[in-house]
Amino acid sequence: MKSVRLDKRLLEILKNVRGDSLADIGCDHGKLAAASVLSRKIKWALACDISPKSLNKAKKLIEGLGLSKEIECRDGDGLYPVADGEVDTVVIAGLGGDEIAKILKNASSQNKRFSNYVLSPNTRAEKVRAEAMSQGLGIVGDCLILCGKKYYPVIALSANDGKTRLSDDEIIFGAEFWNDDGFKSWAQDEMNKLSKMIEDVNAPELINRYNGIKRAYEKASASETLKDI
Repeated sequence: MKSVRLDKRLLEILKNVRGDSLADIGCDHGKLAAASVLSRKIKWALACDISPKSLNKAKKLIEGLGLSKEIECRDGDGLYPVADGEVDTVVIAGLGGDEIAKILKNASSQNKRFSNYVLSPNTRAEKVRAEAMSQGLGIVGDCLILCGKKYYPVIALSANDGKTRLSDDEIIFGAEFWNDDGFKSWAQDEMNKLSKMIEDVNAPELINRYNGIKRAYEKASASETLKDI
């Protein structure tokens, strides 16, 4: 049986896909779309990318796996190549949070609506969560995944259910940071790094960041203690 190997982040993204179809925006190599179809998680997919080089890589993989009927490749920026409601789930991974938030905002201005999103920004995840809240999308899953040597957020959104209001800490650290083992591991690593940096450069912004992470980490630790009682 043909298969595609996915890393931990893509596996977590795949787990959160809902419905029969998806659009992978910024698909790069096309592995996620291919794995989604091969695993029968979905019936068909769109693999979209603005880069001709990336789209050619995706086409080559899809054709090699005999999935040309199930997966269509489209070139274009963001969600421009996808029609309103054309797929059940939109996946956007591997871009910065500012860019993903911009894609969501542009789609909304074009009156494009989709039932589900799975978003995994490389940076500034708070921008993605804030934009989701402004559009009334509910967060149904939000966790940090360690892949290689870096932590990546995977944020699952729904137009029909989920958490639609977040505190400031939840926007910054994750809608369920207090219940996320990935966040606790990341926070410990980040505090260790910041402590060493503060020893060398006693900058107010570093101290403020350290204190913010420490406060959230202590809240998460307290929540875990209460669960054990």
